[in-house]
Amino acid sequence: MKLIKRNLKEPRPAGDENGAADANSVSSTTAATTTIDPLTKLDKETTDELQNILNKYERECIGNSEFSSKLDAIRSVIKLDQSRLKDKILAEQDFKVYNQQRIDLEKQINDRIDELNNILPKLDPNSSCSQFHLKQRDALKKAKELSNIKKQDALRENSKLCSSDTDYDPFYYIY
Repeated sequence: MKLIKRNLKEPRPAGDENGAADANSVSSTTAATTTIDPLTKLDKETTDELQNILNKYERECIGNSEFSSKLDAIRSVIKLDQSRLKDKILAEQDFKVYNQQRIDLEKQINDRIDELNNILPKLDPNSSCSQFHLKQRDALKKAKELSNIKKQDALRENSKLCSSDTDYDPFYYIY
């Protein structure tokens, strides 16, 4: 793509009101052409997006080793030059897929914790179902710092409802 720059301080060429010169006038306007390398632009945009990810999530990853390793991968590719643009793009895509899954799982975990918070006041505090749901809630709170796979497992295991035939086992829950 070529851009034409015009110095606006220079006088308009002689001619009609729109600046169209007649055949006898001499133009004093000079044009400079510049090309923008699309790869350079894409590299800068990608690098900027990677830096935004680091700035946004740097503090959120504390206590979550999987999250930290995803950000470490971004830290390593952000330093690469334009010849490794593909690696930068792949790292950005990988993080965005991981992060969306993380956000979705944490929302499901929070929703389940809210359900438990609504169930618990309705139960006798010393009942086996109360103990069952308290352990579930504790396990889910701890699950937020786990890998996405372990979050899924914890959510599945701790979304069960207590029934009259539930045998409460305090060591059963996945953390």
